[in-house]
Amino acid sequence: MKRKEIKETINRLCELLEIPVPTLIIDDAFFVDNGLEIDYAFDAEDYSIHIRASAKDESQVAYLTPEQSVMYGLAHEVRHAWQFQHESMGFVKKENGNLLTAYWHTAETSTNGQLKW
Repeated sequence: MKRKEIKETINRLCELLEIPVPTLIIDDAFFVDNGLEIDYAFDAEDYSIHIRASAKDESQVAYLTPEQSVMYGLAHEVRHAWQFQHESMGFVKKENGNLLTAYWHTAETSTNGQLKW
């Protein structure tokens, strides 16, 4: 997917969920700096969705096409933005809106289809 299509997808999902649109950042630095081996991530500290610039153009989930896999990854991260906005799944905001803590206390499906706790 092209950057414009990715941005439009995120905007539409946020519109449907009635949440502010996170900043979109496409680069590798966030993933390298944080030791992440994933291609998509929601960063609650600056309310942004990061996409690895060098992400492989292949499906991360066996039964999805590459484009469907990207859509799934974006939807997964937008879901985290919704959770943050609603202080769900362990996201707790300080009074000034900054992130106090983030932890996962229930199981969820990762973007590669694996169950994680």
